[in-house]
Amino acid sequence: MKGLFQKDIYNLIQQGKSLLYIFVIFVVVFVSQGKADFFVPMWITMCIMLVTTSMSLDGIAKWDTYALTMPVTRTELVVSKYILGICLTLFGVLSSFCVLIGSNFILKNIEWKEALILLGVASGIGLFYLSIILPLLFKFGVEKARIFMMMGYLVPFIFIYGIAFLAKNSQIPIPEEAVIEEFLTKGIVMFPVIGLLCLGVSIWISIRIFQKIDK
Repeated sequence: MKGLFQKDIYNLIQQGKSLLYIFVIFVVVFVSQGKADFFVPMWITMCIMLVTTSMSLDGIAKWDTYALTMPVTRTELVVSKYILGICLTLFGVLSSFCVLIGSNFILKNIEWKEALILLGVASGIGLFYLSIILPLLFKFGVEKARIFMMMGYLVPFIFIYGIAFLAKNSQIPIPEEAVIEEFLTKGIVMFPVIGLLCLGVSIWISIRIFQKIDK
């Protein structure tokens, strides 16, 4: 398992230069203008999407077929991708936190309570998204799964804007600001926990899918 994880990290390091460029662009465009609420979710999402890059590289090299000739089980191959995804999410959160510290030190433009809520919610949603895309990647492969991944991006936005539209144009009572703030404050812990629980179910599904695929 450790060797599989190290292999993935080594492959992703080779792609590190392009990721560094994206990171710098995000910091300059969003954080320098005080738009950390845009930077954090976009950067965490970029980090999570590296799992797709890893699986794409594996597909090109036909890694799974080769790996199964060694003393490596299908379960270990699946779990290693989930561990990679969790670590990349953590990297996205920690690097975002460091950027927020730097931004606040230079520009004094960070409201820390809101920033922590944003980190918690974004990481939880990221883990939830990961729990959806990984079974699709194991089932259909990277190329065929792209359309489902795009839908995975769009559906949450459509849902959120739909709720906002209905709340604005109907008689549905909107919760008081204090209630919303309390809910979001709990989300610092609640959203990541829910994301991890979804990952647990997702791992079971992915293992079942991968067991049935001929390699």
